[in-house]
Amino acid sequence: MHSEHTTDLSILYSNLKSHPTNQEYVVLIKTGSLNPVHRCHISNMVRTKEYLEQVHNFNVIGGYISPTHDEYVHGKLRNELISGQHRIEMCRKAIEEAGQQHWLSVDMAECMGQTFFLLAPGFINLKRVTYSLQTFINGKLNLSKPVRVIYVAGLDLFNRCNGMNGMRKPPMDDVAVVYRPSQDDSFVRSTHVQVDSNIFYVCANDDDLDASSSDMDDISSTLIRKITQIDESLALIQTPSTTQRRFRSLQFISKYKGSEYRCLFHFGLTSLVRHINDNELKNLLFSFVSAINLASSNYVTVETIEIVEKLLNYFVQRFQQISGIRHMSSNIHSLLHVHQGLSVMGPLWFYLTFSFEGIDKDLVSTVHGTTEFAKQLIRQHILYRDSLVLHKHESYPLILFTFNEELLDRKQSNIHYKNFVDSCFLSNPVSKDLYDTSENGIATRVQSLFNDGLIFYHSLIISGVLIKTTVTAYGKLVADSCISFSFADDQVKYGLIRAIVQSKKNTLRLFIEELVEIKPGASKIKFNISNDQYQIPYILQLKPSKIFHLKHPKLILKKKRLYM
Repeated sequence: MHSEHTTDLSILYSNLKSHPTNQEYVVLIKTGSLNPVHRCHISNMVRTKEYLEQVHNFNVIGGYISPTHDEYVHGKLRNELISGQHRIEMCRKAIEEAGQQHWLSVDMAECMGQTFFLLAPGFINLKRVTYSLQTFINGKLNLSKPVRVIYVAGLDLFNRCNGMNGMRKPPMDDVAVVYRPSQDDSFVRSTHVQVDSNIFYVCANDDDLDASSSDMDDISSTLIRKITQIDESLALIQTPSTTQRRFRSLQFISKYKGSEYRCLFHFGLTSLVRHINDNELKNLLFSFVSAINLASSNYVTVETIEIVEKLLNYFVQRFQQISGIRHMSSNIHSLLHVHQGLSVMGPLWFYLTFSFEGIDKDLVSTVHGTTEFAKQLIRQHILYRDSLVLHKHESYPLILFTFNEELLDRKQSNIHYKNFVDSCFLSNPVSKDLYDTSENGIATRVQSLFNDGLIFYHSLIISGVLIKTTVTAYGKLVADSCISFSFADDQVKYGLIRAIVQSKKNTLRLFIEELVEIKPGASKIKFNISNDQYQIPYILQLKPSKIFHLKHPKLILKKKRLYM
């Protein structure tokens, strides 16, 4: 229960003395795990105070942030629990940082009250919390007219939290429901048919948020924890160094570039789905990624186009049902026409613009004078596009092939790769001790396959592509050691490059540890839509094995991302 040991009344006495009025006095209270507290918790209280004073002519003399006790938070968050004393101190710091300590304070009644405020195991009796505070305040202040205590809740909490049941039933207690700018008034007010004079709907305008705050300020702490978990999982993904733009934290997803979404959905898919419990949302993501991966194949068939059309139609329809019509942007609608582009122009990579990002400066340098500048630039773009498609053909001009190879490889410096051996550029040799030289170590196993001595390397460049071994670490987010390579009878296998060696006969070999299925037949991610089963192309679930191959670098097909 509330007492002088848990609840500081000094802010109320101070504001009553400095702002005497005939208006009705109001005190606000906001509860929750606050694990952790963030700016939006404070800004919602400030916005509610402003709204009640300006629109309803109340005099808000104080407000309390009340962290819930450890037993409840531990049951909800388990090992993510921040101790109650720590959460109390964090709330104090947050109030001071916002400069609101003249009317806001931290209430410790819930944290110190143990199970008194529990409705049932796992549920807080918010009605009891509010009533206890109101009884304590009015008993101490003893004013001619009782102080009105209003509970501040977010829209999600008000609509879904079991602890709010008592406050939603007539006669309703005083509740200020704060909703975000993205939720329009008609939607908010339609959530409750009964319009009660004790419920105040408050819009948390963007203007109320600190200009220096991030996109994370306008979301719940529960979602912040979820985003942190997913970010930690995504941080384990190692993408090739040739990846155009790696995705940033999900905190900044609203500011993502197209290439970041591309990298996230392709490289981060297996990590994302680990955090999605709703099968319907999983299928939504799977259908989108599968369709785009199929549409980006080396070539497309009539069957491929039909599957892409079916998957994207499903995605757009379900997206509208789940997200609502107001989120149906032109980008979402355009997915309905991807199959038509495939029929007319071929695979997506043939006409999408990702390959052109970052080369504008180089292309502009090929334009001469100021006459018909635009036409010259367009012509250079066409030549560059053609080079991506036709450069392997015998009739393609060597001078254009060389020019475009330089553009594609412009970020790859060959300054450290001066030695040209067996069609590859090599860096300086490294010590054999860089590898495991134990009896069953990589260096020993490789050497056993040769009669003469070996020179060891950590990386090489072949056809402009950088390849590195697993012993080379130059950033936890980057890996150039995971590859696909050709095997006998046109088979494609996957593996990790464990060593790069050169024999005295100037032959180069890669020592590759094969990646195999975790379970037989379970390497590909499969999903069902209606009665049809699909599998996501180009994304496999594999694990290292004890199977090793010795291959020439020219047998490498592609670099892959690595999820540890």
